[in-house]
Amino acid sequence: MTFCSYAVFPNRTEFVNFFSLRHDRDNELLSNAIQVFYVELSKLKELLKKPETEWHLEKEGEHLFRLYPIAITKPLVCDLLEMQPGQPGGSDWTLRNPMEKQNFAFRMKVNGYGYIQDPRFYCKYGMLQFRAVVKGGQYLLFDGKEAYVTDRNYNRLAQVDYSGSCQIDQGDTQLSFGCSFGGDEGPEVQVRIITKAKPYLIRR
Repeated sequence: MTFCSYAVFPNRTEFVNFFSLRHDRDNELLSNAIQVFYVELSKLKELLKKPETEWHLEKEGEHLFRLYPIAITKPLVCDLLEMQPGQPGGSDWTLRNPMEKQNFAFRMKVNGYGYIQDPRFYCKYGMLQFRAVVKGGQYLLFDGKEAYVTDRNYNRLAQVDYSGSCQIDQGDTQLSFGCSFGGDEGPEVQVRIITKAKPYLIRR
């Protein structure tokens, strides 16, 4: 059997080699399902030098990694200080998502002496709710798959259950936030929304 390789789009920042499996006797195509993506490292290095570009690296296997360009918003603030404990609190935010429409990840920080409970995000595409209590000085981190409460040093304190889903549009978009809260005074909640583009696949 013979492997045949075909280079496609060699002048782009990423390019594809297709490997097809053919029989030696009659040249019958047995499989063209194997596709390998390569990154031109010289061009990737230039992207990595840009200070405005953020990246997230995920390990896919022993020799394969996914490198995602990501966008992180400025802190979106919900100040609960003027509200009475026990009241539902919340904010309506406008943010800009430079990536395509998608589900999002986030980093949430709670400041002050109070706590929030069961935070939720919602828009026209649905609602995403977390069953958690987050105290002042703690974080709620969500990577799109798992959610954790951490201390100020990002040490994990508890895994958090969640339900639902919520997407945000590309470009300027609306997102609402809500929660219950308590404690000596209403805390301040800061949220940074994280979206990502299609990854570069890197083999070592």
